[in-house]
Amino acid sequence: PKYFFEHIQKDSLSHLLKSIATSIKIVDGSVTLYGKVANIDFDLSHGSTVGRVRVATEETRDSMELVLESQIAGHRREYYFSPESKYSTYIIRPETVADFSKETFTDSRFLFSIAGDYAITPEPTRKRYEQFLRYHEEAVVPHIEVFNLPETGETRIMFNSDFEKPQLPLFRKLLEDHGLILVRAYWEPYLTKHDVSSSVCALYIQGELTRTKEAALLADLRSFLSFSLSGIKYHFLSGALNFNEMLFGGNAIDFTHLFIYKESENATDREILESLTAKAHQDAFAKRLQSSNKSIYDIQLIEETVTRNLDLIKFLYSVFEQRFKPDAPQRLGDEELEKKWRVFDKMITSRFIDF
Repeated sequence: PKYFFEHIQKDSLSHLLKSIATSIKIVDGSVTLYGKVANIDFDLSHGSTVGRVRVATEETRDSMELVLESQIAGHRREYYFSPESKYSTYIIRPETVADFSKETFTDSRFLFSIAGDYAITPEPTRKRYEQFLRYHEEAVVPHIEVFNLPETGETRIMFNSDFEKPQLPLFRKLLEDHGLILVRAYWEPYLTKHDVSSSVCALYIQGELTRTKEAALLADLRSFLSFSLSGIKYHFLSGALNFNEMLFGGNAIDFTHLFIYKESENATDREILESLTAKAHQDAFAKRLQSSNKSIYDIQLIEETVTRNLDLIKFLYSVFEQRFKPDAPQRLGDEELEKKWRVFDKMITSRFIDF
């Protein structure tokens, strides 16, 4: 971005150029980067704080983002992607909300109000984020705003991102599945009313969205923003599951962990339960038994079982989709559902899965 070169100091610019110079090669008469990550530190704001820049080639992007994942959570950060060169650039600012007391956030709850780099975050941009935050906190379902930007040929999508770790790879993959290219993104952290930090995310997509494509994308985004993340996301990123199969599998893991129950082998437990006359006492004892018995099946074991049997998740989702998808051309009837169940029962029986 233009402001980068307006504020970078001479020593940092020299360091930046040296890092690039040692990473370039000539291929067929064209200058390109070696297939490795260029780590560049630079002086960001008038010599007082030091931010970071990371540049990745197409080959190293995924591995570098995996390393950065735990280092950039809570930081103000920017992402830029060049469709022409396939290079990704990351600008990571040093401060986090946790670095300041909540009393510091007087005029604004956004971190950029304390950082004070108004040349980088101009007033119209700050007002846009403040307004979005007000709408977000009044919304019942995840609030998402879409703006067409003819002056840059882009579409901006804004939403609240309160994930523990950045989900850039998943957002990028979701957009790719919709035939869209993510060219830049920004995360602006703020102090929530519960005294923890969250971020407003702005994604910039190349081109303009049609009404149909926008509706489909927003439906998926709202689903993901309401989704309880687990390790199943990596199967979506690898292409083993599609987006809806990931949502279904993740919810199946949570549902199983919540309701799984192993019948107690101790007959005394059942006798005690049946001897209780007050329903409140029966419910309390049953809940204690269930919590004790299901502890065998921790969330990690359930996730590992799903990972080993992704084809079962795909099968179950296809049945679920045929039965319940609102726009399905023909719903699965009870007789067909029974047939599907017998097929599924054979599949799990043949694998001797002991739940």
